[in-house]
Amino acid sequence: MHEKLLDGFYDVPPPPDSWLRDAEKRELLRIAAQSALDRSRGGRDLIPAARAWAKHWAALPKLNRHLGDGKP
Repeated sequence: MHEKLLDGFYDVPPPPDSWLRDAEKRELLRIAAQSALDRSRGGRDLIPAARAWAKHWAALPKLNRHLGDGKP
């Protein structure tokens, strides 16, 4: 019975390239935001809007794979 429930479960195709590119863009934004917070004494040297932007993007979870090599 359980075999029937899992039939085809692992046959899921990999995500499309557009999803992978978007994930890499989010990771680059996360890295940039964390860098901005690190270089501005935790955001104290940033204007409030920039601090809010940086905190939002820095709070995203890390990408759980390596970034691509940039080849199309």
